[in-house]
Amino acid sequence: MKDPVFTKVIQIGFVVKDLDKTVKIYADKYGIGPWVFYEQEDILSECLSYGETIDIKIKAACAFLEGMEFELIQPLDNNSIYGRYLSEHGEGLHHLAF
Repeated sequence: MKDPVFTKVIQIGFVVKDLDKTVKIYADKYGIGPWVFYEQEDILSECLSYGETIDIKIKAACAFLEGMEFELIQPLDNNSIYGRYLSEHGEGLHHLAF
């Protein structure tokens, strides 16, 4: 058997409806924090979606726990993959990074 290519989860990304409310829950109930907040200009101003370059509108917050990053993303429109995910599936796990 080959050695595994992916050995460690380094980021868990969740799409949420209300970033501030969710950050408070993660901090108060689960002890995850401190959080760093980002506006879309700090992360991505445009991305490729279905072969087209689009502007995305999101708010995000990141925190580390045991070397793993938690990323919470609140879409501010339905144009991005995050907005479509929220409208089609609701809040929840969006991606993992290894």
